[in-house]
Amino acid sequence: MKQYISILIIIGVTITCLIIPMNLSPVWSGKIPMHINQYEKMAESLIEGHLYLNDKADSSLINLSNPYDPELRTSKNVKFNWDHAFYKGRYYMYFGITPVIFTFLPYRLITGHNLPTLHATQTYTAIFIIGIFLLFLTLARLFFKTIPFFMYLCLSMCFSIISVWYISAAPALYCTAISAGLAFGIWSIYFFIKSAYNSENEKHELINLAIGSLLGALTFGCRPPIALFNIVLIPILIILLQKREINNKRILKIAVSLLPYVIVGIFLMIYNYLRFDNPFEFGQSYQLTNTDQHNYGAWGQQNNLIYILNGLNYMNFKFSTSNLLQNGIFITFPILFLGIAGLFHKNVRRALKEHKLLLFTIFLFISNIIISIVDCKYSPFLIPRYRTDILWLTVIATYIIIGFFQQNIKNKQIFNIVVCLLGIFCIVMSILLFLEPHDNNFTYYYELNSLYQVYRFILSTL
Repeated sequence: MKQYISILIIIGVTITCLIIPMNLSPVWSGKIPMHINQYEKMAESLIEGHLYLNDKADSSLINLSNPYDPELRTSKNVKFNWDHAFYKGRYYMYFGITPVIFTFLPYRLITGHNLPTLHATQTYTAIFIIGIFLLFLTLARLFFKTIPFFMYLCLSMCFSIISVWYISAAPALYCTAISAGLAFGIWSIYFFIKSAYNSENEKHELINLAIGSLLGALTFGCRPPIALFNIVLIPILIILLQKREINNKRILKIAVSLLPYVIVGIFLMIYNYLRFDNPFEFGQSYQLTNTDQHNYGAWGQQNNLIYILNGLNYMNFKFSTSNLLQNGIFITFPILFLGIAGLFHKNVRRALKEHKLLLFTIFLFISNIIISIVDCKYSPFLIPRYRTDILWLTVIATYIIIGFFQQNIKNKQIFNIVVCLLGIFCIVMSILLFLEPHDNNFTYYYELNSLYQVYRFILSTL
């Protein structure tokens, strides 16, 4: 009982520390009206029975030869809605529809008011953090029961913070999509783990698999790059097929449990087709932003190997002494190197294989690579926010490997201390990154260039 109380307390502290600072920047909190209320406007549109946003496009925008060309818009002094999708004279939301269906629309129907986008981000962030703690607890109890309780708490808190620190700094709209993807994704993985490793019978296996599939499929309606984590389903299915006799009936049951992917996929394709006459177009090609994304397929750099390798390096291993935000996730959070090291440690690799977790863990790292490549190929330029797409998967893999490291290393006491110190260091790094002026966060907006100024500002807001 004491352990459960401790877990609840640390979860509460972690959530509080991550969601309260989301109010600090007026740009992202909604105090300054901008383009961040698209989810709210989309809920209104659905209630009215259409898929376009109610904002009227300026005739000068409609008449442009290429409304997606930012230089042309500037030269003609055209008014437009920033970062909206624009197609056939109407504005659309290119962000995924899942948060609207499951959060904004129900809130509007029940209360009669719009849910501020900031609060949706806070909610999804809290759901993700709870998922991290529960997933890590489940993994510890299943595979490495000797891991010290304090280490479990330290790693759960640390990995929660480093996964979503950026969301705390710039929470609304862009990170609403990301936080929703993380929330659905972490719980999808939790139910996949339950299905493959912790189900009492076949019925429970299939129920957990179906829930995990539904949540995983819905992630495509949050942020498609994050949804590519669903490749971890491959090792999960291999384990499920190995657990029991393979026959047509067994295969049919598993296929039925995977139907959410088909159903959600069809729904999303119909949704896209009704808006853009293309079942695979989410709206990115029609963005009105600082680059012309209308003809992405013609960009030669998308298939340039050097460009992609530079993108992988930017996301994971880039080193910069002048700007913390430019460092890749492994440089910023060195505890993640333990995950890579574990794959080369003979005893750890053997333990992963014995518990049928080796392929699953490798696929978590592969997800990192695939998502990094997709972010690189389909973005005009990479920014630190995109690293949030891959951090959560990398920390899950790292946690699993640390658990087996702890069991298979001689001097456990020193190892435990080193891991906890690395965890504390990464938390401090997350705080420093949060305070670094960037992306209209509160230190950027208020021009707070010293810790003293930050301290005085925070005191004045309490």
